[in-house]
Amino acid sequence: MKPKLLLAFAFVILSQTYLVADLPYMPVRFRLSTDKKIYKPSERICFRLKIINWDKTRSYPIVLPGTQNKGQKLIRIGAYSVNQKTQFYTCVAKDSPEMTMKCPAPGGVSTHNLAPGDSTEIVFFLNDNKNFLTQTASHHSLDKTLEPGKYEVLIFFDPSGTELKDLYHYIWSTNDSTSAEKLNFWLGGNVSNYTSIEISKTAANPKNLGAVCADNCSFCKQIEEKNWKQIKNTLEQNTKKSENFDVVMRQLDWMRFHRNVIWVSAPPQSVLSSLPTYFSYDFIFVSGEDLYYFGVGYQWGIVYRSRSRFHQVFRSFRPEPLLPGEDLSYVGLTYFGERACDLPAKQKR
Repeated sequence: MKPKLLLAFAFVILSQTYLVADLPYMPVRFRLSTDKKIYKPSERICFRLKIINWDKTRSYPIVLPGTQNKGQKLIRIGAYSVNQKTQFYTCVAKDSPEMTMKCPAPGGVSTHNLAPGDSTEIVFFLNDNKNFLTQTASHHSLDKTLEPGKYEVLIFFDPSGTELKDLYHYIWSTNDSTSAEKLNFWLGGNVSNYTSIEISKTAANPKNLGAVCADNCSFCKQIEEKNWKQIKNTLEQNTKKSENFDVVMRQLDWMRFHRNVIWVSAPPQSVLSSLPTYFSYDFIFVSGEDLYYFGVGYQWGIVYRSRSRFHQVFRSFRPEPLLPGEDLSYVGLTYFGERACDLPAKQKR
């Protein structure tokens, strides 16, 4: 290799090394995807955001949208057109940064602790007019309509406007000081990868490719028929009873692979140590053209008060009680109902 060529090659490698070294350490990454690639104009688009902790030793708290309905959005969408000759990206439409939901009571963001190598997934929607004003995940709209064509879409994940903003350290440039204790975020938000979509007047509507249930799945038929009472019965029939925390907290794993279930929230990471204790899940159904947001609550453990009083009186006479005063493996539904910020008391029990 000629000396000049070798010198140029070494300069490039050295420059890239310093460039990488100057980047702040941000181990949490955001991976954006969609359920399909081609959509009709104004068709509802389901985005899935996988949040991954690439750190091998440390856990980090991640703010999630939860029931936030006021203030600055945690997640903002940006759509870009791409010049195929120059590969130049032009922003053609962007999400409003402020929330304008019609909710009588304020909601709030939630948190999820990401262990080393762990991930969690949330969903949100564009063009879901039915739930736009009452559901946080559906409260996204672009300032311009996406005309037929191909687009690259990303999101800005910006917790600086939430009530839990102090969990993180914010920087404007690579020259700013970073934090070794808190997760570093760019001011204005960290960005995801680009995901490609196409808007076409002749778009087809394929099946949910992630589902594995049969075409005649009885549970999906219940959702299609909006038979909420029967769905509650199905939930009760699939309730897992155990004294093991991991078993109890994974009540809805069976639900994740049904074509009419868009999303199920992650298993709870903790509960109160004293029993009985309570935990809940959120999930989203699709029936026909519409989305339905539901929640289910569980009680874990039960204390039989009358039996406990009996034991207190007679425990000196019989060390082994006739009937147990508590059941640590008990799990039962406490509620099942539709979730909406304007219907806080509307629950189907």
